[in-house]
Amino acid sequence: MKRLQNISFKTFFYRAYLVLLALLSLYAIVGIAHFKWLYISIDEPKAEFLIKPATVPSAKQVTIIEFLDYSCQYCKEVNPNVEELLRIRKDIRYIVRPVAFDEEISEPILRHVLAAGLQGKFWEMHKAVLEYPENTVSQDFFKETAELYGLDIEKFLSDAQSKQVEKIIDDNLNAVFHAGIPSTPSFLVGNKIYVPSDSIPTLVDLINMVQQGE
Repeated sequence: MKRLQNISFKTFFYRAYLVLLALLSLYAIVGIAHFKWLYISIDEPKAEFLIKPATVPSAKQVTIIEFLDYSCQYCKEVNPNVEELLRIRKDIRYIVRPVAFDEEISEPILRHVLAAGLQGKFWEMHKAVLEYPENTVSQDFFKETAELYGLDIEKFLSDAQSKQVEKIIDDNLNAVFHAGIPSTPSFLVGNKIYVPSDSIPTLVDLINMVQQGE
């Protein structure tokens, strides 16, 4: 009788152990799938013009996602090094996720840059704003730059206030929160987040960042 009870007791805990293992495995699978889904969503912005494909695609293509704010002085200062990195590493797929941490200063700038993207001139306006010496950008600057690149000015100004641009802004903010980005500029390479310290990342720093994320 004691032996039978002992067998039943062991059987009960053995089955409970198997159930626990199954639950843990399911949790791990769901966790991995959730992380993969988050990365894919960050890696695939709603606005395709935020993606700059690799100029020389390869099997070992690297994706870099930069989170920046157009009123951030550090973002402006690191941009030449980012551009040089892309010239050197032609296998890099570069995605920019511009956000506005300051609604009063940053958001109007962001809206106009994204509006230029709706007419196929995102990268031109992106570069022009990052090279602009001041952290605030005037309406006249946007109009002059839009004219320079042949944009429909009326549509450009209207698009800056559109729901379409609003959705892109929200998508980028969601990416920031999901990735756990604390400040700008920040970079996501693979599953590693690189947040520069108080100094501006040099070209060598960026090259090392890419190599560590490969």
